[in-house]
Amino acid sequence: MSDHRYPSYGAPTQPGQVTPMGDRQAPWPPPNARPAEPVRFGDFAVTGTPFQRIPLDQVWTLMPVGQNIATFNRQRPVDITVDGQSNVSASPGLIVQFNRPTAIFQITGSAVNTGQSAIVGDPRDTFLIDLQRTQGAERFTTGPALGSTIIGTGERPFKIAPNGWLFDMGQSLAITITPLRPDLRITINFSTAEVRGPANFTWGTVPAAP
Repeated sequence: MSDHRYPSYGAPTQPGQVTPMGDRQAPWPPPNARPAEPVRFGDFAVTGTPFQRIPLDQVWTLMPVGQNIATFNRQRPVDITVDGQSNVSASPGLIVQFNRPTAIFQITGSAVNTGQSAIVGDPRDTFLIDLQRTQGAERFTTGPALGSTIIGTGERPFKIAPNGWLFDMGQSLAITITPLRPDLRITINFSTAEVRGPANFTWGTVPAAP
């Protein structure tokens, strides 16, 4: 039986409502409020910020919608080849630039052997990967990690839940891949949702206002 004092799944709390922690939310906005970076979950309750239960294993990206706005699903593969003469400790740096507002919502990838020796185990564990935004140095990974820990497969993609990773037009993603053995072809694919305006689907003509 649900308790009416607490917010149900997906329902935001209201100012003055008791939270599961037993705190009562203050009115919003508080007097003389100044924007500040919260450091504790309790800071949100003090300012009256609503809480809502969200699924952390599903992508619920907030996208703009409108009569002259469309969302396009674009796959962005990145491919490198490591031959037998390469220094396998090197980390080739790759830059992916976004020319439209873009949300990355899942990552897949794999590696295949291009030489004589077969890959034993998960092909994604033949390299390390590190991801970060070039502007502002926002890091998706706090350090290099084995590929299988943050890269999914075609059958089971790694989802960037719950909100995706958002990039404005002109921003870039920096990808550092460190092969752990020679003779590899590595492909990482980023599934993205691009926001497009009138020029992208009305042949450059903006419809007249009604």
